[in-house]
Order: sequence, then C-alpha cells, then structure tokens
Amino acid sequence: METITLKIKRQERPEAPYYWEDFKVSYTPGMTVTALLTQIQKKPINDRGEATQSVVYENGCCQGACGACTMLINGRPRLACSTIADHLSAPIVLEPLTKFPVIRDLVVDRSRFFNDLIRASSWISSDFNNPDAGLVIPSESIQKSYRELSSCTFCGSCLEACPQYNSRSSFVGAAVIGQIRLIHLLPMGRMEASQRLSIMMEEGGVEDCGHVGNCVKACPEGIDLRSAIARIEREVTVEAVRRLLG
Repeated sequence: METITLKIKRQERPEAPYYWEDFKVSYTPGMTVTALLTQIQKKPINDRGEATQSVVYENGCCQGACGACTMLINGRPRLACSTIADHLSAPIVLEPLTKFPVIRDLVVDRSRFFNDLIRASSWISSDFNNPDAGLVIPSESIQKSYRELSSCTFCGSCLEACPQYNSRSSFVGAAVIGQIRLIHLLPMGRMEASQRLSIMMEEGGVEDCGHVGNCVKACPEGIDLRSAIARIEREVTVEAVRRLLG
C-alpha cells in the first residue's frame, strides 16, 4: 500500500481564518477522494505526525447521485465520491466551494441556491387530478430532454464555475434555470409558467447569464444547460410580447 498527500484548506468556523494542513494517506489504486478522506477520519494525524481534528466534509450516497460531496479538487468543482485519485496530480488539493459561505473545512452553506429554487417555484404545484392539466404522453425528444435535466443533483458545480454567479450578483444560475425548463416540459408545469417567467424577467433572472458555457463543462452529469437557458430566454421573450400585446 502506497501513500498519497492531500493538501486541505481548513477553517474551524465561518468567521475564523483559513489554514492549510497536509495529510499522508494510505492509498491503493482506484480509491476515490471520499475514500481518502475516510482514511483521515479514521486516523486524523497530519503529515508532521501531529494529532489533529478530523476533516469535516459532506457525504451522502457515495454514488454521485446526491451532489453533497462537491468541492474543489485540484482547483475544479468535482464530486469527491466519483473522483478517482489515480486521475489526479499529486498532491491532491481540496478546498471548499468558493461561491458559498464556509461553515467548516469543506462544508459550505448553499442556502442561496436552495432559496433561489424556492423563489423560482421550481416544482409542480398543480393538481394532478385537474382535467385541464392535459395528461399526455410526451414526444421522444421531450422525454430525452426530461431525462437529461432530471439528472441534476443540485451539486452546485455549475454555479461554482459560472463567472456571473457571485456575491456581487443576484443571478440565480444555470441549475435553477434548468429546473424551470424541466418543469415547463410537462403540461402540468406549463400551467404556472407565467409565474416562473416573471421571476426570470427580474434582476438575477435569465438575462443575467453571460453565455460563457462553463456550466456545461463543469456539470458532472453532462447536462446541456446552455440549451436549457436558451429555451427559457425564448420563453421569456414570448411572454414579454404576450403581455405587451395584452
């Protein structure tokens, strides 16, 4: 069994200064970053041989489905549970996401993201028994788009990579817009489209997108968020014209 070095950016509490701490961790080929962090949890001793506090990080499904373990790994937003250490240059540098406040070590407060999902009504609230909902079998292309957009795990990688999403901007980000597009693919979701599009017309809405495309590159699910954004931009334009013409 070999060893590999992890260089971790640490912070004891939100208002505390950050510091770096290195760990030499037992390693076998095929181990994920989450597995390496588990080794530190079992034996929290840094590379100087000093006992230290265990590194705090989020972890859920360990299958790349929940998005909880997203962090900066060698400078890029990735899922720790599906990132194989073999594919990374050493030392492996771990940092918390920069677009959200740090709670402790690698754990961040994603409240802004979830509040934006709420503000944009990113769910279907229409009555499924309403005959006006128009329950129909969607076309193959709509089913394909639905499957792709529904694979979003709300990990925040697209927000971390987006230059428009920062503390100086109220931009909701690609993940929220993608969810609106997902809902509008269904007849039941379209019933409340005007309400969601109103949010997209406000400051921080879809027009604040800079069309850089980093969200597509960063998404671990490979979702075509650029197309989703373009579609919602079109819907916003149609809605604005509709309101103008009464």
